Amino acid sequence: GTDLSYANLAGANLTGANLTDTNLTGTILWLADINGTTTTRTIFANTTCPDGTQTQQTNTGTPKRPNITQTCTPIYLPATATIQTAGPRTPTKTTN
Repeated sequence: GTDLSYANLAGANLTGANLTDTNLTGTILWLADINGTTTTRTIFANTTCPDGTQTQQTNTGTPKRPNITQTCTPIYLPATATIQTAGPRTPTKTTN
C-alpha cells in the first residue's frame, strides 16, 4: 500500500484511482474527485472528506491488521467547476 498520510490532496483529481491498502490518515481530500476509486482496506482515519466532513479514527483490529471501516462519500462537481483556494495574506498596517 501507499502512505499518503497527512497529504494535502484538496481539489485533486483521483477519479478511478486504485487506493487499495492506502493510508489516508489525516489526509485532506476537500473537494477532491474520488469518484470510481477503489478503496479496499484503505485507512480513512481523521481524514477530511471531499464534502468537508471528517472521519473519526476507529480501529477494531490490531496495528498489523487494522480494521478501519470509515469511508468518504464522493461529491459531484460539474466538469466546468473551478476550485479556488485562499493565498497567503499580507498584513495591513494600522494607524492610531
